[in-house]
Amino acid sequence: MVRKDRLSEEIKLLTEMLKLLWLTLIALIGSVSGLALAEFGLRIVAIGTGVIATITVVSLIVYLYRRLIGHIRNMEEI
Repeated sequence: MVRKDRLSEEIKLLTEMLKLLWLTLIALIGSVSGLALAEFGLRIVAIGTGVIATITVVSLIVYLYRRLIGHIRNMEEI
C-alpha cells in the first residue's frame, strides 16, 4: 500500500513537471520566433541558442514521459 501511494505521488509530480516543460517549450519557441525578427547578428545568436534550448527541453519531455509510463506500468502491476 505504501509503495502504491509513493508511486501515485511520483506520477502526480511527473505529470506536473511534464506540463511545466510543455509550457516552457511553447514560451521558448515563441520568444525565439520574436527574436528571429531582430537584426542579423542577434538573429543568428537567438536561433542558435533557441535550437540548443529546444533540443534540451524536448529531451527532458521525452525522458519524463518514459519515466511516467514506467511508473504507470508499475502501478498496474501492484
